[in-house]
Amino acid sequence: MIDMKPSIMTALAADTTLTTLLGGQRFYWQTVPDSLAGQFPRITFFEVSNRPADYGDNAEQGSEIQFQFDIWSKASDPTAIARQLNTCLTAAGWWRLMATDMYEDDTRIYHKVTRYVILK
Repeated sequence: MIDMKPSIMTALAADTTLTTLLGGQRFYWQTVPDSLAGQFPRITFFEVSNRPADYGDNAEQGSEIQFQFDIWSKASDPTAIARQLNTCLTAAGWWRLMATDMYEDDTRIYHKVTRYVILK
């Protein structure tokens, strides 16, 4: 099984356009630390699936890995951030599976959900 979290963090941190749109390196695996909960916009991400995708000599030779990236914004529609995230991830070899716009009525937060897959 391949752990993609370190390479995702590296790719996101290296994208200066993305960090500018976010107002800093505001991307987090699964949850946001309590001390940073009020900072927007931000991206959270987590692994959806990590399954064998290729076999040889009775052993796993590759994996299909899927991650979800959630963009959260209080001020405005996060489409510009989503476009840059897509640019960043596709340059790193990921393929976008889906994207959808949501709005959290109770917190008044714009929420863009995206999913990406990579074969490793």
